[in-house]
Amino acid sequence: FGSGGHAVLFNIAEAMERRGHAFSFWQHDPFRERAGMTDGALREAIVRDYADVRGPAYASFDRWNGADVVLAIQRVEQDEIAELVPSRKVLLTSFDLVPQQADAAEVVPGRVLIVASGNEFNVRGTQDFLDYTWPLVRQTCPDARLRVVGKVCREVTCDDPTVALLGFVESLDTEYAEAAVVVNPCRVGTGLKIKTIEALAW
Repeated sequence: FGSGGHAVLFNIAEAMERRGHAFSFWQHDPFRERAGMTDGALREAIVRDYADVRGPAYASFDRWNGADVVLAIQRVEQDEIAELVPSRKVLLTSFDLVPQQADAAEVVPGRVLIVASGNEFNVRGTQDFLDYTWPLVRQTCPDARLRVVGKVCREVTCDDPTVALLGFVESLDTEYAEAAVVVNPCRVGTGLKIKTIEALAW
């Protein structure tokens, strides 16, 4: 996985196919931490969800056992998968991100930034932040201004004049460089919080 996201993944697939190797990609997020599942419940959930997507014939770990390599994006997932399919090699991938040399002179005092896609968790978290948290921020910091970037803007509403729902922007780097604070208002979520890592790079 690189900065190109899935494009990098599919390029890997093409390269493997050119070398005569089969390549299959399946993504699953068991929500174990959020749901508080036991090992047994986790295994049952994975089997059930896989069967729901691919059909009853896939309701087992035969597909994982048939893989040469299984990739995980977090250490806890790597450990869990290794327990579920101990005969397979499970590798931990990392998120490819280059730390930026931020210029303090570019930061706009009081500017707050949210960057989010339109998935339901982002929408709920952002709307709650706008409805309940942002008014409290404004009480404490009257000069604060919030900029919201990404597809989440299509799903949330706010009539506060200090909030700008921008949607798509030409340069996300500029938004990060000028923000004094970046918020990830996510009450629940899935997988690796890439938004948080991306913001920390600045």
